[in-house]
Amino acid sequence: MTALRFVAGVTTAACGRTSGALMPFCALLSAFRLVAAALLLTACSLHSQPSVETGPVVAAMGETVANRCRATWPQRFSRLDHIVFSMGGRVRSFIGYTRIDRSNGDFSVAAVTPLGVKLFVLSGDRETVRLRYLSPALVQEKQVAEAIATDIRRIYFDGLPSPEDAVFLEEGTYRFVRREEKGTTLIRIDPQRAILLEKGKRDGPQRYTVRYDGYSRAHAGKILFKNLTHRYSLSIHLKKIMTGGNG
Repeated sequence: MTALRFVAGVTTAACGRTSGALMPFCALLSAFRLVAAALLLTACSLHSQPSVETGPVVAAMGETVANRCRATWPQRFSRLDHIVFSMGGRVRSFIGYTRIDRSNGDFSVAAVTPLGVKLFVLSGDRETVRLRYLSPALVQEKQVAEAIATDIRRIYFDGLPSPEDAVFLEEGTYRFVRREEKGTTLIRIDPQRAILLEKGKRDGPQRYTVRYDGYSRAHAGKILFKNLTHRYSLSIHLKKIMTGGNG
């Protein structure tokens, strides 16, 4: 960029007061400046694009990474979290106790205010959600509570790739793509630590993204969920983890 500015300065200074004899030289400098600018823009554009690799070797390595992640995937555990729900201008903060049993496919969530007032209790499995208790103050937000239960299921279940997924190596992480009638599922895994970094559906009727960060062993310390269909988010910060069984 510095060299290009130098050439531009020389061209402007020399050709701004040139005589007719130097016109061919000035035209050559102007052409050089245009070519240099084009090359510079091309280089910047290529540099900004992520490196993406695919093919049989990448697919085989991706399957190995997915199997390593699956081997460390906790099956039964409970979490105590500080959860912040945001939707439009509304922000609600609560303490959540979440129990997950991936081996049986069921879960439960109990939420209380920071002062200990019970807000709701939910349970469910891979197919259904049951609202077991809802504070009278939240009767108007029953659908929101049920939506949170569905999103808890999305956060903690079905986070691993399947053999049918397309595999890409992108900027040091493996990205798995699963195309189905209900939408395209994206899963991203860190191959060094064999941990889930991100997953979501970017199209279809139920669009969402989940990002996992701040891992302590096999559990994410910070989870950011965004429901792109209904435009709300859950920010989950781990306070304590309780494992059970082989979790």
